[in-house]
Amino acid sequence: PPSHKAVAGGEGEAARAVRKKAAEPPAEPSLHDELRTLKIERILQAAGRLFMQRGFVGTTMDAIAEQLKMTKPFIYQFFDNKHAVLAAICDRELRESLLLLSDPATNSGSPEERLAAFMSTAMRRNIANRGLWTLMASEEKHLPKEMLADIRGLEMQFHIRLSAII
Repeated sequence: PPSHKAVAGGEGEAARAVRKKAAEPPAEPSLHDELRTLKIERILQAAGRLFMQRGFVGTTMDAIAEQLKMTKPFIYQFFDNKHAVLAAICDRELRESLLLLSDPATNSGSPEERLAAFMSTAMRRNIANRGLWTLMASEEKHLPKEMLADIRGLEMQFHIRLSAII
């Protein structure tokens, strides 16, 4: 690792690089990264719809690929198996819900106003993503223990943040 020690008469090279990097605006995502994100999002959307219609057990990787008009190897570029797809759906939904709790509207006003702001936003989101919370609750039993532990950690963060706004 680079040294953070000062060199003769000045700051270390690593410290200068960190300071310079902090002063630069964040890098724009590359086209490759944007396409990767889009592909993953499309896989999760198709899988989510099928999981809600057919359940986890009734949905195959073939069905997800067919829904996307792609092949299974396309999906396997991003996910090791169907369990990983379900875990990613749960992870995404919980992280997006955590972001709702960071909304300025949920961080100002009385506890009642903060809760009302959160509930209003959460309800709109739940209507837009009908069934995802039901899917998560009914199908999480299919997640491997380590994936379920990660999901439980996100759920705990959600409950802690929700408690903090009220």
